[in-house]
Amino acid sequence: MREYFDLEAIKEIPIEDFLELLGARKSKSARGYAKTIAMHCFCGHHQHGDKNPSLIVWRDKNICKCMVNPEIRGDAINIVK
Repeated sequence: MREYFDLEAIKEIPIEDFLELLGARKSKSARGYAKTIAMHCFCGHHQHGDKNPSLIVWRDKNICKCMVNPEIRGDAINIVK
C-alpha cells in the first residue's frame, strides 16, 4: 500500500494547535511555558459542556488525553482515527 501522507510530519504538528482546529479551547489558566496544559474538550461527551477543562495536553510528548472520553487520547493520528 502506498502512503499519501507523511505521518511523521503530521505527528510533529503541536497537538494543542491541532486540537484547537477541532474545536478545543485552551483553559484560561494555560501558560505558555508549562509541560502540561488543560483544555476544554471538543468531543461532546461532557456534562455541562466541559465547563471544567478535561483535556490534558503533554507538550513535551505531543500527546493528549480526555478524562471523560477514552477515545480521545494519543497523538494527532490517533485523534483523527
